[in-house]
Amino acid sequence: MYDEDYRRKLGSENEFKDYHPQGRDRFALHTFVLQKCYPRLDVNVSTGTNHLLKSPFCIHPKTGNVAVPLNVDKIAEFDVSKCPRIDRVVEELASLQADREADENEDSKNRKFLAYKHGLLAPYVENFEKFANLAATS
Repeated sequence: MYDEDYRRKLGSENEFKDYHPQGRDRFALHTFVLQKCYPRLDVNVSTGTNHLLKSPFCIHPKTGNVAVPLNVDKIAEFDVSKCPRIDRVVEELASLQADREADENEDSKNRKFLAYKHGLLAPYVENFEKFANLAATS
């Protein structure tokens, strides 16, 4: 390729050996990366407090989808269609509560029950807790 040949030639001639960009030039690569790779944010993202990019576990007003924190180590396994929706979460919480009330064991009724750790939100809550604990310790 022409570009590779040209770079080899420049490298062999040591023309740029002591070149250190000054002023705005030293940020050229950072500027390019931000312009081409950074996600595009619109006014709704910047001003709306209920937008999905704002915080985990907020609800999208039109779709009812719950914004969930992602585990970047398992990003290839992520499926948007399996994300929790608020209507399903509410149904599940009601079902969990009914099961708990129907439970004969008095001990389990007296213990604190965190329903969000037992249903659709459980893996996302666990992921968020890991993140929060890591952030708190660093």
